[in-house]
Amino acid sequence: MRRALGWLVSLWAASMIVGCTSEPVVRTATVHRQEPTRVRSLLIVVDDTLFSEAYREGTGARFSRTLGTTLKDTAGSIPVTLLQIDSASDPSALPKVIQSSHATQMMVVKATHLTTSSRGDAKAIWQVTVADLIVSQLPDTGDPSTPRTRIVTRAFYRDEVDAIVNTPLDLIDGGLDSNAQQMGRAIADKLRADHVLTPSDSPASVGAPTSLPPVRAPMPESKQAL
Repeated sequence: MRRALGWLVSLWAASMIVGCTSEPVVRTATVHRQEPTRVRSLLIVVDDTLFSEAYREGTGARFSRTLGTTLKDTAGSIPVTLLQIDSASDPSALPKVIQSSHATQMMVVKATHLTTSSRGDAKAIWQVTVADLIVSQLPDTGDPSTPRTRIVTRAFYRDEVDAIVNTPLDLIDGGLDSNAQQMGRAIADKLRADHVLTPSDSPASVGAPTSLPPVRAPMPESKQAL
């Protein structure tokens, strides 16, 4: 009985330590504009292709889904389309969603580096990029009846976030969902602090930034804002 109690106490203490060290760290952002960008419609893409190995894929997908939902919930009044990309995604899905969503800006949150500690914690570095989207139709000289679509992206905001993706004590400290929610809120808070985005129908002085399932199908648009 004492052994069992001691094990539970140790487990609880370990979970407290992990919880204290799992806060996401948002690095210094690069902002190329003085005033908030007015947004009519925002496409948010969460790219978890880094988690392609079988033993990581489920973890990455779950973390990304929760991250996307959190970003969506913090988006306020900006209309948002959410898209998740994994290693099995159709390469043509993103340009199709860009066209169908009629987004004027796109935020990409992509996992770029993954490390695992001796305790079993997995930490990922996520790159956050916000860009203008310019979509235009170009005539096809070979077949004028089928014009080509040109998509141009112009990035004006970049940031990186260090975040714990999972711990050995997921069931105790909230695990994947808790860490993903913290990261989503950290991104949203940073965007607001830097006055990156604002709804197109509101005064520019109201700085409301923005922030997003595998590319299986785009989710319907919904009124959101960051």
